Amino acid sequence: MAAIAPLTGFWSVDRCNGKESVLLGQLVSKVVKAASENATGGVDLAGWNGVGLTGGLMRQFTRACAAGSCSAKLTVDGETKEFDTTNTSHKIHPFCEEQGIQFSCIEGTCGTCSVDVNKGAAQLNGLTEQEIAFFGGAESAGNKRLACQVQIKRGATGDIEVEK
Repeated sequence: MAAIAPLTGFWSVDRCNGKESVLLGQLVSKVVKAASENATGGVDLAGWNGVGLTGGLMRQFTRACAAGSCSAKLTVDGETKEFDTTNTSHKIHPFCEEQGIQFSCIEGTCGTCSVDVNKGAAQLNGLTEQEIAFFGGAESAGNKRLACQVQIKRGATGDIEVEK
């Protein structure tokens, strides 16, 4: 039963609202119950597509919850670092700077730190107002981001790839 506390903290993060938050909480409760009963046949997650967690993402979510922790791997120009995202989000600019990406203003106005997100964009925060202004709109940004504005989301799992 030691896994229940981290799981409760995982699903209660304010990433969802309304009905989705309740459904996600019920999903986690189902996973916790199955894990505490030492279910060997897996967890029946049929009917949970309504929370927007389907296919591979559902499997990732289930594994992360069952383990009681979440982590994401960030790769910048070939170098990788793992971040514990169980209870907090992480700014990527310190690691990007270690990998040689240049920074100037750190406020999202100069564009010096513009990078391409090639994988895992869903694990990152959305475009900030500064990025939308800099790129001339969300559609114009494509897979471009300003590294000084990017954070790995709390609860994120999976791989993220960024390059200059």
